Amino acid sequence: MGFEILEIITFVLAFIAFVITLRSYFKSKKRYSTKVRVGILLISIFILLNRIFTNLEVLFFGELFNLFEHLSILFASLFFLYVSWILKGEVKG
Repeated sequence: MGFEILEIITFVLAFIAFVITLRSYFKSKKRYSTKVRVGILLISIFILLNRIFTNLEVLFFGELFNLFEHLSILFASLFFLYVSWILKGEVKG
């Protein structure tokens, strides 16, 4: 029972983070480059998808949504590396 509650809580937190990221995407046009803003938005989308697929995995087709869950976190990780690489070039510290 506790595991399902934890999954719902992490989904709600991921959704809140997505909404905050989406709002900041439109408000931070002058502060960051488009590549960085799009990359961070895509990270947020794939993490939210990961939480959705995790919850659907419990309810429906476990193996199919397990695959989607792992693919979504893979893409989130790839975009995280991409944004880190871009920021490294922009900061030059």
